[in-house]
Formats: sequence, structure tokens, C-alpha cells
Amino acid sequence: MDSIDYFNIEVDIDDRRHLYDYASCRLLTREDGRRWDPCQFKGLGTKRSLPEHDDNALQRMHLMDAAIWETNRTEKLVRTGSVHKSKNDAEATSPEPEQPASCGQDLPLRVLPVYKPGELIRGKVELELKKRLKARYVKVKMKGYAFVNIRYYLKYGYTDIHSEEYYVKEKMVLWKKAKHGTDTADTTGLMDSSETVLPPGTHSFPFDFVIPESALQSTPPLIPTNANRAFIAYYMVAKIYMVHTLPFQDIVAQKGLWIATPFDIASVNSDQEKVTISKCLNTGVLGKAGKIGLRATLEKSGYMVGRSIPLTVELSNQSDSTIPKLEAYVQMSGRARLRCIHLLPAEPICLKGKKCSVAGIQAFTRETYHWNLPWDFLEHCVDGNLLPVGDLDDCSLINISYQVRVTVKRKNPHRPMKVIIPITVGNMDSATAANSCDGDQLVTRTFWSS
Repeated sequence: MDSIDYFNIEVDIDDRRHLYDYASCRLLTREDGRRWDPCQFKGLGTKRSLPEHDDNALQRMHLMDAAIWETNRTEKLVRTGSVHKSKNDAEATSPEPEQPASCGQDLPLRVLPVYKPGELIRGKVELELKKRLKARYVKVKMKGYAFVNIRYYLKYGYTDIHSEEYYVKEKMVLWKKAKHGTDTADTTGLMDSSETVLPPGTHSFPFDFVIPESALQSTPPLIPTNANRAFIAYYMVAKIYMVHTLPFQDIVAQKGLWIATPFDIASVNSDQEKVTISKCLNTGVLGKAGKIGLRATLEKSGYMVGRSIPLTVELSNQSDSTIPKLEAYVQMSGRARLRCIHLLPAEPICLKGKKCSVAGIQAFTRETYHWNLPWDFLEHCVDGNLLPVGDLDDCSLINISYQVRVTVKRKNPHRPMKVIIPITVGNMDSATAANSCDGDQLVTRTFWSS
């Protein structure tokens, strides 16, 4: 460790139009014809960008750390010579990444470049040594997978069972120790083939990976707890395999990626049609106490991720009692299951958006409410901007769906009255003239409604 001054993965972001800082939920956009200014990354990806005394925001950031950062070993060495110990043991204790002392090319760990399936990822692994380093390999890997962990509590303690489904798992050998100083050591031709140690100085190892067309979209943790987890994550790991050491003593650097899959809500004709669902409930014995009528209307059933959803609710309270509360919200529901373990129950996924509500609807009245349901899931420690689009049908571990839910809460012991409207959520709307642009701009521009 004393011989390493700097070790990091640097991704080429010159061709990236968007970056996303999941610490502050902030989208960074590069203007056409301009280059990224490294100085604009200063201060991003840190706890300082979070609202003060906001425990939900801090927990949201730690859950994202646990999903994207694989290792709890050395995460990064910065040019100040100090070592940053990463992670996030999923108990919400991940440390703060160190920032470069000046405006260099380092992208903060929590600022993710945005890619689409089929695109090329270019970058380099930078290594600065103060003295020679005995190592066996220098490798870089790219991984993308769905992960589900379900904790089952036993009579004494608990057990964690997890399943993984990989969409990409590739590696590249950047440097390899020569055998007896004569065999070919460097498979990429980056260093002299007779090297048996890494000499002091600056070493730069370029790499490139292609994201498979079949890769699924990234997701944030869809079960916002430290015990049960369900997410889809992509990241790269660079590792120096040391000589005569245990595996946990290898030197590791990581970089997270975000994969956005295009989903056009205009591709389904039914998503553009008006939707109305009505429900009528007789109250009291034999209907003598009156009726409660509820009607919910959406102008269409397809909406863009990150945008509020306009809803019209008509409530007719023809009963003889006051309705305590009427509320409406967006909900994402689903299941996270373990592969090949059918006897164990799946873990439910339930994320509720911020609610619109009204209290005290008087007896024998008719009211109409026009609400814009917020796309805000921060109360559940989830960034709504990053929620998946579509239904994740191609994932065997996770499935989701979206609904608009309207609930009439009645006085105890009466059960609430509910109306559920299924909706489709996408990141493209080719039917909207404002989004008429080329495919790459369309996906990323509407992905976070920028």
C-alpha cells in the first residue's frame, strides 16, 4: 500500500450528454458542442449536498451505495496519498468519498455516467507508484446484474438468502506478471512483456466494454431496507492482484454506471386513451343509510417518469355520516423472488408516492377535486427519478407495476373504499411534439424530464 500513490478508474465522459448525482438527486446536462468542465463536479456526490438533518435522504444515499459499490476494501487512492476506505456494509455507515484537491478529471464516486444498451464504454485505469510494486495481475471487470436478498428470521437469529441474475460479466487483463522474465506478460501490449514487477511512475491502462443490447435498465433499491434488497446495478471494478497475499488484501477501485433503457409510452395505443373507473358503495343496513359514489379519471394511462400525474376525483357522499379522509397517490407494486426456491415466499415491493388528500367530507355533498399527484418517493428513501420504466418482464427475479390509487377512508369499523387505476410509466413520448428530436437526446432528455 505504501508504494501506491493513486489508483482509480477514469471513464471517458466526453460523449456523455447526461450524468446523475444520486446523492443530491441532481441531473447534470452537457450543452451541445460543449465539453464537461471538471470544476462543476466539485462538491458533488457528498453528504454536504444533502438537506440538513434529513435522515431519509441520508438513508437513500447509503442504500444506493450498497447497491453500486461491491467491495468493502480500499475503494480509491487519491493524489494526496491518503486511502479511502469504502462501503457501506449496508448498515448505513458508508464513509465520505474524498474529493480531488484540484479540478482534475476525477468523476466523484456518486456521480454516474448514463448509458443505453449497445453503447461503448471507454476509459482508463490510472496507477501512480512511488516505488516498484510486486503484483500478479491488473484487471478491470464490468458487471451488471439483478440482485435479490431476503432475510428469514428463525427462532434464534436469522438467515439471508440471495439470488443473482447477470446481464453482463466481462473482464480484461491490463497487465500480467511475466514468468521468469521471458514469457509474454502483457496481453494488451501496454507494458514491456518482460516485466515481473510494476515499476515506479505513472501507468495508464485503456479499456473499452460494449453494453449488451439485452442489458436491462438500472434500478435503485426497490425495497428500502438494510435486510431485504432488490435492485439492478452496473459497475466496473479494477483490481491489483498482489503477490503472496490473501484476497482481501488486493487493491480495488470501482466506478458505478447507470443504464437507461428506452420505453416509449406512445407505442401502446391504449396508453393514450382516457381512463375512468367508478365505484358505488351502499352504506348501512339494506342500503337505508345512503350511498357513497367515487369516480376517478385520468386523461391517459401512459406517463413520463419523474412527472406529476393529473387526476380528477368526484366524490358523492349521500350517506348520513362525514367521511374522515379522501386521499390519492401513485404506487409502484411488485415482487422480488429467489431463483429456483419456490417454497419460500417472495418479498413484496410497495413504494407509495407523496399523497394528495382532503379531510372531513360532509354528509349529503358532492365534491370534485383536481389534483396533480407528485412523483415523489423520498419518504420511502427512494429517488423517484431513477425508478424503472415498463414492468421488468425480462427479469426473472423482480417484477413491478404502477397504479394510481384513490382511497376513501371511513370511520371504524368500516373498511375503506378503493379505486385502482393501472398506468404505464416510460421515459419517451414520441406523441408529444416537444420531444421530437433524435433518439439519444429523446431518451435522456425525457428520462429525468429535463
